[in-house]
Amino acid sequence: MPVLVDSQGEYGEIMRDRVTNGLEVLTTDHALIHEGIAYTLANVVTVDTAHSIAFTTPAVAYVHFKPIGITASGGPVTITLKEGATFTGGATATPFNRNRLSTNTADMVCKTGVTTSDGTVLLTALIGSATTGSQKVGASTNAAEEIVLKRNTTYTLNFAETATGTVAIGYDLFWYEEASA
Repeated sequence: MPVLVDSQGEYGEIMRDRVTNGLEVLTTDHALIHEGIAYTLANVVTVDTAHSIAFTTPAVAYVHFKPIGITASGGPVTITLKEGATFTGGATATPFNRNRLSTNTADMVCKTGVTTSDGTVLLTALIGSATTGSQKVGASTNAAEEIVLKRNTTYTLNFAETATGTVAIGYDLFWYEEASA
């Protein structure tokens, strides 16, 4: 079996596909899913004003956060991610491990339907959505790059409906937790 030597002099086996014999190349996300340390929190909510999610990162792991899909239908939605936010209320939400063979559970604590205040805005995005005329369409967004979150810190992800009416919002949040970055 051929081997590869990295810049630190470490040896690793070159993996080949068992059917085509081609080189196997995995993205980092893919590899960490197989390692059993990648998680998802997903849901669809209907809101007439706002919906917020709070999550607190663990003190002993680095959380690499990447929302992979947020959709809205029925009106435009503003999305805001805040760091160091405070919140009240909400229901505990249990993320699932993306490797269904793994028994690992997420250390990041998540709550949905919270009431939020303060915090430093890290990002803001707008999902536009047509609600009048002959076409009524939804829209979506996602993040290609991750954000490495601070340890032992609370973040909130806020969805605010910016027109009049009810909006359906779907979200698919992805992250992985590793012992060192």
